[in-house]
Amino acid sequence: MKSVDQSDLMTQSGSDGNTRVYYIGDVAVIRMNRGENRMNLRFVDEINDALDNILKNESITTVITTGEGKFYSNGIDLNWVGGLLQGGKMEVVALFVQKWLELQVRFLQLPLITVAAMNGHAMAGGAVFSLCHDYRIMNDSRGWWSLNEVHLNLRFDPLLIAIGRSRLSPEAMREGFIFGKRYTAQQAIQQQIIDRAVPSSELIRAAQNIALEVVPKGTRALSRESLGNMKEDVYRGVRELLVNRKQDDRSSLFKYSKL
Repeated sequence: MKSVDQSDLMTQSGSDGNTRVYYIGDVAVIRMNRGENRMNLRFVDEINDALDNILKNESITTVITTGEGKFYSNGIDLNWVGGLLQGGKMEVVALFVQKWLELQVRFLQLPLITVAAMNGHAMAGGAVFSLCHDYRIMNDSRGWWSLNEVHLNLRFDPLLIAIGRSRLSPEAMREGFIFGKRYTAQQAIQQQIIDRAVPSSELIRAAQNIALEVVPKGTRALSRESLGNMKEDVYRGVRELLVNRKQDDRSSLFKYSKL
């Protein structure tokens, strides 16, 4: 695959923000502060860099992701992707799709406890990203959770559908994936899409508490090797879909779109 021209990266949204990591004991918090936290190549690289650094610290047992303000993540950077499609730069789109899917699977099989602390809207790709965490909590007074691709004339890669089926009930798959329903925090609780809904000021604390319930204080932490092996076994089918993707499928999310 051709290398990406730097000019193709200049129009990515969130270029004036950043993704940073801070630590609370054995918990690492990835705070996304890039406006709507639209997902593009820069977003993928920043999250991967954060994970690389976190995994170097052997004392860390838990990763929490969160945003700032109105959005947890408003999904893929469609304006950027649309510009690439209009410019005939399918190789850049294909590179992004592949790296973005690899990130979803990496989070799904991360050998740590993972919690998505959704401070605001989690839309489309942002909602998918939350599903790749072990646990999900939402701000109880702000934000929709929605897989709204059907309203955008976009397709779901088979890998994303497999992730959804591993996380959601048949009813939530129907209403969420097929019909693109928007869920409030309380509705998402009822459909078991998320685990808790709390005030925004308590999001990080609630995420920490979930990790403590998995491994209470005074008990032995789950080894990364054991947890990683278990996630690899449980999500083996999703990983195989990633490995077996064909070159022609690498821009499939946008194959029939009108961006």
